[in-house]
Amino acid sequence: MRVDDLLQLENLALELVWGRPELLRQEVGGVTATDLLDPSEYLRDGEVVLSGLVWWTARGGRQKADRFVAALRNTGAVALLAGVVRHGGVPEEVQRACREQGIVLMAVPAETTFRTITDEIYLRRWGALTASPHSSLPDHVRRGLDRLIREQAEPTEVLDRIAVQLGGLPCALVTASGRTIARSSAAPVQSPATIVRSLRRGERANHPVGEADSPYDGWYLRLPGPLAPPRLLREVAEILRHYRELAAAEQDRRAETTTALIALLDRGDIENPAIATTLEPLGPGPYRIVTAVATSAQPGGTSARSGSAGDASVQPGGMSARPGTTVTTSAQPGGPSVRPGASVAATAAPSGVLLRSGAAVAALSELLAHRTSEPPLVAARGEYAVGVISESAADDLIGRFELVRSCAPDVGLHLGLGSVESVATLRDSLIRADHACRAGAHLNRAVTTAADLTTLAELLAGVPNPVRETFSTQVLGELLDNDPARIELRATLTAFLDHNGSWTRTAEALYLHVNTVHYRIERIEKLTGRDLSRLDDRIDLRAALHARTASPHIPRAC
Repeated sequence: MRVDDLLQLENLALELVWGRPELLRQEVGGVTATDLLDPSEYLRDGEVVLSGLVWWTARGGRQKADRFVAALRNTGAVALLAGVVRHGGVPEEVQRACREQGIVLMAVPAETTFRTITDEIYLRRWGALTASPHSSLPDHVRRGLDRLIREQAEPTEVLDRIAVQLGGLPCALVTASGRTIARSSAAPVQSPATIVRSLRRGERANHPVGEADSPYDGWYLRLPGPLAPPRLLREVAEILRHYRELAAAEQDRRAETTTALIALLDRGDIENPAIATTLEPLGPGPYRIVTAVATSAQPGGTSARSGSAGDASVQPGGMSARPGTTVTTSAQPGGPSVRPGASVAATAAPSGVLLRSGAAVAALSELLAHRTSEPPLVAARGEYAVGVISESAADDLIGRFELVRSCAPDVGLHLGLGSVESVATLRDSLIRADHACRAGAHLNRAVTTAADLTTLAELLAGVPNPVRETFSTQVLGELLDNDPARIELRATLTAFLDHNGSWTRTAEALYLHVNTVHYRIERIEKLTGRDLSRLDDRIDLRAALHARTASPHIPRAC
């Protein structure tokens, strides 16, 4: 877009006050509105400057006009669009300063708002920019962004600069689960659900930043509106990758701290001052331990509450939280950008097979990052991930968990929530979260707390496999043999317990004579040494039957 294009827009009704032909042919690089007497710090090369001339007064007007217009010239501004409302026109001193310093001057009528002008410039400049797929960042812009990063500028400041280069359109840095890491000043606040829907639909407004190690830790430059040139977006994403690397390094440091914290809790060393020091960034407490485990897809999905549709799943041993692990994905539109060579999704794995802890660590880290401004306290613990969060930050944790699960709907992601505890009893929260997570994985539940385990079968689901197997073997004994007679006796025992010890109803259920049921129960009592007329023995046998249904794929302990 050129400066003289503004005069062709009838809805703006701009009047050219002064401007040589060669100046009118200059390219417009952006637009800024200001009424500062010296706006040098806020102007960029190629910009059109909008001003209501609030800074100008009749007293000292010549000096003020010279100072303001000199700031425009020194920063490379291409035109001044001056409002006429405040002074009834454009003061002569301002016109003279623009002529002498070579700045195009246009008058803005009362009926034209600065917002209208800004929108028109953004729209037309963006259209011109996207006309060429080979457009890239100018060298001076790239150098400026590199300088900001070297000076450790906040991502928001960098995004503001990027937004100016992209025609002033708002932009944001977001994650695969819809978390906003940073956004430009003009970018609207969008809910995580809105962002996730855009990602899942494969909208080209979302450009990957860096390479993801799992479906849960993808970063995207989000730029709603007309499409930007691919080359330019790649260059911008490469610049923003610096922040992704910083976040990964910080998360590694936090993981080391969390590992040490969990070790202290395991030992019961509650008085160790390192615990309070580690928890301090989370606030005064109370706290809650959260555990997670990832398994391959379960039959019928990973939970009764299914997540949003997506396109990535994981193979056993497929994901790691850091480079060096392989995650493969089907590259469907809208799916997470996963590192080349790494496979996120194969459906051939047996259901319920445990995946490496990297997937769980990435998912839990992303989940807790939704609820805290500090990098989350998350670390691997065997095949599980363990994290700590303050209770005040736990609001809507389950709702955000569904967004995280939607990043890889073919992965069975299970969450165990510990109880809310003070520092002194935080180990209890860890124990409860461990048990709840194991039980939830076995019961195929997305989120489980210890308080949810209200039946014998649910309670046993969280007991480590070797313990269950030993108990079942000791109680059932020879009944576990797989010859037809023993299988028949186990079926009779199950039916007898299901019907509360009723001989008649058991016989009816099995289509047997009641005497046959009596005979078989006597055989069971002889083989197990149990008396089925006693409640305690019935409970033991029922527990042993439940224990032998454990999935062999769920890990022994957290």
